[in-house]
Amino acid sequence: MVKFCPKRAGISRVVTEIIMLVMAVVLALMIFSPLSDYIFGTATNLPKVSNAEFSIVSVSMDGQHAQIYLMNKGSDMSVSKESFFVFIDGQKCDVVSVDKTLWKKGDVVTVKVGSTADPSASHQIKVFLKGFDIPAYYIYKG
Repeated sequence: MVKFCPKRAGISRVVTEIIMLVMAVVLALMIFSPLSDYIFGTATNLPKVSNAEFSIVSVSMDGQHAQIYLMNKGSDMSVSKESFFVFIDGQKCDVVSVDKTLWKKGDVVTVKVGSTADPSASHQIKVFLKGFDIPAYYIYKG
């Protein structure tokens, strides 16, 4: 006598295991790829509060110096190279020059600092201004 075996509904066990394996590989690639370092590493380290007085507009690097362009969003103020404290990847940089002494609202000032940071790599830049508690942050993408 032959037993009748009805067809089972749904996907097979082999197909389910293949799908699970593919999902595990994709997840591993997302976690350990350089893209995940960029997404999870640099972006999540920035604070959620931005500075209302000044902001970093742009940064340029040449391997010996970094030029940081800052916009004044507050009131007019007098500045010098002693007014700024610049950190690139957590290391304090020496301020070489500032292109203006009177920084008016809406103006951009250029702060030049000595830095041997690699211009082709990504860097986190933090600028403090004397008299203000909240620094300005910028992610430089080489």
